[in-house]
Amino acid sequence: MPPPRSKSLVRDALNLIKSSPDAALNNLTRYPVRRRPKPRLTNRQHHRKLGFTRGDREVYNNWPPIGWVKDRTPLDVRTPKYPYYRDHQHRMEYFPVSLLMVQNAIDMNRIDPEQPIDLGKVVRANMTSTRLLDWVNGFQLTEEGSELLARPIHIEAQYVESESVIAAIERLGGLVFTSFLDSLSVKCLSNPRAFFKKSQPIPPRLSPPEDLVRYYASAANRGYLCDEEKLAEAREELGSRLGYSYSCRLPSHLSSLRKHPRQIFYHLNPGWVVNLKDKTVIKPELPPELQQIYNKPL
Repeated sequence: MPPPRSKSLVRDALNLIKSSPDAALNNLTRYPVRRRPKPRLTNRQHHRKLGFTRGDREVYNNWPPIGWVKDRTPLDVRTPKYPYYRDHQHRMEYFPVSLLMVQNAIDMNRIDPEQPIDLGKVVRANMTSTRLLDWVNGFQLTEEGSELLARPIHIEAQYVESESVIAAIERLGGLVFTSFLDSLSVKCLSNPRAFFKKSQPIPPRLSPPEDLVRYYASAANRGYLCDEEKLAEAREELGSRLGYSYSCRLPSHLSSLRKHPRQIFYHLNPGWVVNLKDKTVIKPELPPELQQIYNKPL
């Protein structure tokens, strides 16, 4: 007759314990626990794990692209494309300055009409916000208030809206030029005191990009790269076409004043150093290799 089942199990267990090694850390196993299966995420839940939640955006700075809207077609796909938006991120930007603003600044004694007007004078007259100067390449003249301009001025802008702006200035006997300013030139003109405090030599103004050379070399736009003879012919041609005769009515020190294509400031050449403490201008003798940099022709 076979022994009871319980006695055989006890005997087998005792034999297993006798034959097994002593308990140690290297032969202990984890107590078996039934693990719950990982739930499968839906599409919406899975999308929340991609770092586009508000907490992840603030912690990891993982913001979605411009135009991204949750559960919608992106803006750049939904909006049709037009050819005049092509390469807009590489185009030059100018903040507008109207002739009405210029005349108001003259009436309030913020601008002296007996002195040449450039970007530095426009900034000091509070015609624009200083925050814009980090993103723009100068200012453009607009025709608003062109009939209210009362006296001749000598002004240098970076862009002119139309020939009516040029005609409004030259009808009174003034002068207008368009010139290119690179980002460093904009910083120097917008805050010259901060630049002169660094005791650095005045840098040369860079050449315009290839797509703007034709604009600044045109006499119709009063470009600074154009010859004086062609500019005089363009002034006479515009006056005869619009019914007035051009004659310069500016003082003698303004009628012949014009910046060199490499100049940033009036009466200060590239390579000079301005000493604000002693109120002097240092004019060092540059070696030939530096003269090619500071006085390089366009």
